[in-house]
Amino acid sequence: MTDSATDDRYRRLEADGFALVCGAVGGSLLGELRDVCEGLCTEGAGGREVRAGIRVFLDEHPGLCALLEGPPFRDLAALALGGAPRAVRVILFHKTDDANWKVPWHQDCTVAVRERRETPGFTGWSVKAGVPHAQAPASVLERMVTLRIHLDRSDPTTGALEVLSGSHRDGVLTAEAIRSRATTIDPTLCAADPGDVLLMKPLLLHRSLPATAPSGRRVVHAEFSATELPGGLEWR
Repeated sequence: MTDSATDDRYRRLEADGFALVCGAVGGSLLGELRDVCEGLCTEGAGGREVRAGIRVFLDEHPGLCALLEGPPFRDLAALALGGAPRAVRVILFHKTDDANWKVPWHQDCTVAVRERRETPGFTGWSVKAGVPHAQAPASVLERMVTLRIHLDRSDPTTGALEVLSGSHRDGVLTAEAIRSRATTIDPTLCAADPGDVLLMKPLLLHRSLPATAPSGRRVVHAEFSATELPGGLEWR
């Protein structure tokens, strides 16, 4: 990674809220990630059905944390955050014939924590897959970055992500503000090949339409932070 390429990615990430890093994950590492997902995204694996993916991916495969906190992922997260970033939540998305969902325009405002602790700015508490979650304030979300690691081709036929460039700069948006931006900003389709990594600000508006030709599109969605949570809260 050259200095000029790094600078350009940082500028795009700050200005647009996203930046695609092509070919970031090499053959052996990509194969290792695929092997992990293959065993977990098979219908009936472990006596259960896993179709749309896994919300607490690190619980299912703790060794994944070591992979994500090594190169190139930690270096890419540090591009946005500085310091020593670590993976604080990882979700596996698996879009198939049986799980071909639509996600409307939204921001990623929810964080996973070790236990619920009433803290100013944290609202909308819920429990997902046995893990406490809360809506975090913009001050926390602005110090996070998401790495979407593509294990398969992502394009319009497989339900690739669409984003609204620059929409991350206005903090946490109301439903009305989201609707307004969705009608005034042209969406950008984030097509990607296996091994590509999309860096994304959590507050960037994004959506995913159903695949027109679903073929098993897998994306590892890894959220990183280089800071601790306030008020005694701890990352999951």
